[in-house]
Amino acid sequence: MMLLVDREAFFDALRPHRARLRGVFFGHIHRAFTAYRDGILCSAAMSSFRQFFHYPGDPKPRFDYAAPGGYALVTMTHRETIVNHYTIPR
Repeated sequence: MMLLVDREAFFDALRPHRARLRGVFFGHIHRAFTAYRDGILCSAAMSSFRQFFHYPGDPKPRFDYAAPGGYALVTMTHRETIVNHYTIPR
């Protein structure tokens, strides 16, 4: 499982600036993910190729052959940040 090494230090560094942050956007986790932590939007796009399962304790990831690939479209205005996730038809 891919985890952020020392995520507490990462959020400690971001927290003082959260009023100016629109979000933390990342990828390469092969699943769509959007959540808030300490008032900071965190969002990941799914893989454009194939998704996989990788839960804590799993020895290695397993591909999810049924799940389609996709992408995220982030729209920012002066008032809001919108994250839309889309799948790519096979």
